[in-house]
Amino acid sequence: NEATWNGYVDGVGLDLTLSDGAIWKVQDREEISTNSLKSMSGNGGYVEMGIDNVSVGTYSGDTTFIYKNNNGMVAGGGNVTITKAAENSNVTMYTSYNAHFENEETRNQALADLAKKLYYTNHQEGNLTATAVIGEGLLTGEYSVKYSSGIEFGDEDGQGTAVGNANKAMMMMSTFAMRRSAPASEAVGASEEAAAVVRDI
Repeated sequence: NEATWNGYVDGVGLDLTLSDGAIWKVQDREEISTNSLKSMSGNGGYVEMGIDNVSVGTYSGDTTFIYKNNNGMVAGGGNVTITKAAENSNVTMYTSYNAHFENEETRNQALADLAKKLYYTNHQEGNLTATAVIGEGLLTGEYSVKYSSGIEFGDEDGQGTAVGNANKAMMMMSTFAMRRSAPASEAVGASEEAAAVVRDI
C-alpha cells in the first residue's frame, strides 16, 4: 500500500514529504540534471537514486537514499546535497548486499563511495547524522544491516567521508521496518498524503 512516485523535479520551490514507506524513484533525464527541492521531510521514506542529483534546501526527519551496485561497485548514481537540516535529522545512504561484499576491500570502498555522494553544506550547524549501509530486505520489512559506517562532513564543501572501516551488524532491525508494521489504515493514509505532495509537480 505504499505510495510510489516515478518522476523528476522541474524547477524549484517544491516541498516534498515521504512517509511510512513512500518511495520516490528519481527519473533520469537525457542529460544529468539536479532535482531541486525547497524542503524535504522524511518519516521512513525512501529515494531510489538514478544518475541525476537531488538538492534539498531544508531537510528534516529520516530518509534512506538507495543506490544500485554492480558487483559491489557503487561508483554510479547522483549526489545528494542538503543545505540546512533541522535538529535530530538522519540520512541513510544504502546499497543492497551481495556476495561481493564479503571481500573487505570491496565493502569498505562501497561504503566510502556512498558517503562521498552526500553533501551537507551547512554542516557546522551539526543537525544531521548520516550512515552508509550495506544491507538486505530494506523494502520488505525484514531489514538487516550487514555492514555500516558513520559519515563525517568535510570542512570545505561538506562532502561526506566514511568513518573507519565497515562495522558488521547482523540483523539490526531498522526503525523504518518497524514503522512499516503499523496498522494498514495508518500506512495508507500517510502514503496517500505523500503521493498528493509529489503529484503536484
